[in-house]
Amino acid sequence: MPNPERQYALISAAVTVLAVLLIFLPGWMGVDGMNGGYAISFVALWMAISAALVAWFFWRRARQVDRILNGQDVWARWQYTPAEWQVYAAAEQEVRLEENRGLWWLMTGMCLVTGVVFWLIDREDSFSSSGLIFCCMNHSKS
Repeated sequence: MPNPERQYALISAAVTVLAVLLIFLPGWMGVDGMNGGYAISFVALWMAISAALVAWFFWRRARQVDRILNGQDVWARWQYTPAEWQVYAAAEQEVRLEENRGLWWLMTGMCLVTGVVFWLIDREDSFSSSGLIFCCMNHSKS
């Protein structure tokens, strides 16, 4: 059985490498920093950091799934009826949501930090910055 967590980790690692390359794109193409070059590099830096953290989370989970698929760390094995399986699947979904909550809060925090930085840099254009901060704060309530 293939390990989907490993595939997600590899995709995130590839996005990290691509984002790191994009950091240097303005310099390679001769784009002046004040004409959008710094913005491209800044967005690429945040993409690289985010993708690296996501890759790290998925890589850890992929190792756990590999151990389970190889028969290691398996304590018991039993069979369920379809009704029992539905109850188990619902409980497992709650566990997965709880495991991913840390990653979700990390990404929400990064969005908030980015929004606050934009707001501090250009307070006159507060509509876009305030909108970004509001969306992050509103999304975190769900």
